Amino acid sequence: MFSLYDLAEIGACFASFFTLLFVLVRRPGHVSGHLFSFVTLATLAMWVAYIMIVPRTIMLMQWQQGILIALFSIAGSFWLLFLLMFARESAFGGVRDRAFTVYILVALFAVAAVAAFFTPFIHLQSDPISERFFLLTTLGKYFLVLIILSCTFGLFQLESTYRASVGQMRSALLKPVLATGAFLSVLLISAMIGLLYGRFEFAGIQLGALVSIAALVLLSRFLVFEEITGQRVVISREAVYSSVAVLLVGAYFVLIGVTVWFLVSIGGSPKVFFSVLAAFLAIVVFVALFFSRSIRARWRGLVDRSLYSGKLDLLTELSTFAEAVSVVTDKREMFDAIAMVLEQKCHMTDVVIVLRGSRRGEFNFGYPTASLHTLALPTVEDWLFRAGRMMSKGEIQPFLGDCTEEERRFIHDELGDHFVPLMARKELVGFISCRTASGTGADVRFLIDSMSHQLALSLLSARQSEALLETRELASFSKVSSFVIHDVKNLISMLSMILQNAETKFGDLRFQQMTVDTLRGAQERMKRLIGRLTSPTKQADMPLSDCDLRQLVLDLTEDMKLSGQRKISVNLDIAELPPVRGNAERLRSVLSNLIINAIEAMPNGGELQIKGTADQVNAWIDVKDSGVGMTAEFVRDRLFRPFQTSKPSGLGIGLFQSKELVEQMRGELTVRSAVGEGTCFRMRLKRA
Repeated sequence: MFSLYDLAEIGACFASFFTLLFVLVRRPGHVSGHLFSFVTLATLAMWVAYIMIVPRTIMLMQWQQGILIALFSIAGSFWLLFLLMFARESAFGGVRDRAFTVYILVALFAVAAVAAFFTPFIHLQSDPISERFFLLTTLGKYFLVLIILSCTFGLFQLESTYRASVGQMRSALLKPVLATGAFLSVLLISAMIGLLYGRFEFAGIQLGALVSIAALVLLSRFLVFEEITGQRVVISREAVYSSVAVLLVGAYFVLIGVTVWFLVSIGGSPKVFFSVLAAFLAIVVFVALFFSRSIRARWRGLVDRSLYSGKLDLLTELSTFAEAVSVVTDKREMFDAIAMVLEQKCHMTDVVIVLRGSRRGEFNFGYPTASLHTLALPTVEDWLFRAGRMMSKGEIQPFLGDCTEEERRFIHDELGDHFVPLMARKELVGFISCRTASGTGADVRFLIDSMSHQLALSLLSARQSEALLETRELASFSKVSSFVIHDVKNLISMLSMILQNAETKFGDLRFQQMTVDTLRGAQERMKRLIGRLTSPTKQADMPLSDCDLRQLVLDLTEDMKLSGQRKISVNLDIAELPPVRGNAERLRSVLSNLIINAIEAMPNGGELQIKGTADQVNAWIDVKDSGVGMTAEFVRDRLFRPFQTSKPSGLGIGLFQSKELVEQMRGELTVRSAVGEGTCFRMRLKRA
């Protein structure tokens, strides 16, 4: 009958049952979730058979032994397959990569399951010390070796999965991996002890049952709540290198244990063995430290040849390609990079890259030769967008019925047997066509889809960079054009003043000579303005020299005929103005703009003051009017910003340009203004 010691097996039975129901009800979409259902079902059947047979039996019948071994073998096979697929990106990739090992282990489990019905593996016995235990026959010992190999292989897969995980995925995997690892470790240690002593204790079974409860609960929780988010682990070779190293270290210690047991069994002393072993380990550690880089390189080469012969290192290839395309902006270099990987690593031929045009259904050849000829492929664009992944010609056959005759002819004559859409940010950038002599595996498809996504992102970024650069060039040209237009407007204002005075002073010979000089100066300034417009990028290049600011103001007021302004009195106080560091042409432009603004601010007349002061370092010149003034909000928020003006016919460029020009001359332009009291602009420049 049942005893207190059977509670562990009963608990494992209930845990298997409820986790099976939990997974079936929540239905995780990944293949490892479906396989876990078979794992729990086989484990449940194994524990039910154990509970129904072992506690009630004094001596096992052959058919009872066969049922126990067969159910254990079935459960072990499902656990192996599950651990190969658990949380991994390519669910069947692990099975394919380890096909030989998996097939051998599963085949051995199948042979054991059948043989157990005909040949004894275990005998149920008891003694006064440990009560009941399983006495192993020769076949039973071989079966324990199979269990040891399977647990070791499972631990290796579990450790590789966890080592390759990152971020939130690693945090989510921690508890189920620890629990499952503990379960496999208990089985492994119990099997090794059983193999050593030729008997399998019930304590090992009960401990394994207890640990399996935690493993089943945490695995089911992960599969339902974590893996359903779509995150998967990609097993890189770096993880496998480390995992194989850990596995060999474990195997090394197992070998030590077996050797000690053998020495003791033949009457030898283990002390001598451990002394020699310690000296040997010291030598090995010294050599490993001295030749560590060489050992790592050789070790990786051995792993590549034995486990990855003819296979791709997905993460390395993808990171290398991403780095290559992220540092280039030329499309041709991007196309060469992906074509090289497709041809050399994926064994593709006839690589063709077709780029989407600006309109729907329009495409152009981009590689190997670029063409401006537009291809009309609207239906192809639709099914490429819907597919979003690499497809073969066989997979696109259902879509060909919707294509036009021109599209079908183009696909048949110009393209290969595989199509890869270039998609990023829900936008189709183009597609890649290529040929292959053999089928493409899941790892190759994963690499190609990932590289195509990276290429699409790079193409979109390059396109956006080109658009941004073009926008900036246009903005720069527009800015310089606005400045030039504003200067032309100032010249027109100056000529308008001359025309106003010409009505009364046209007969004056001196006025006529001044008018000719002014027109000649205006012509020269227009030439310089056109030169600035044709080379806007050189606007910021301003040569500075010593300028006689006092004479410049006198010449400007004479050219602008300020003395002839009606209703406006001009007051000049510039006797103290010293020479300054600046650019005479730009200073003239700034002062002209300030004076014209002052005059326009006094439509009903007023006073214009131009005053100069200086100290040992700086010189200041004030342009003050008694006009309408400006509000504090306008001065603070809008005055020196482009295209902001308080005048109905203004462009809003003059003061923005003036401030920039003064700052380029290492000076400063400030303002004081109040509504109804006028405005005063102060320009500070360094003394020469």
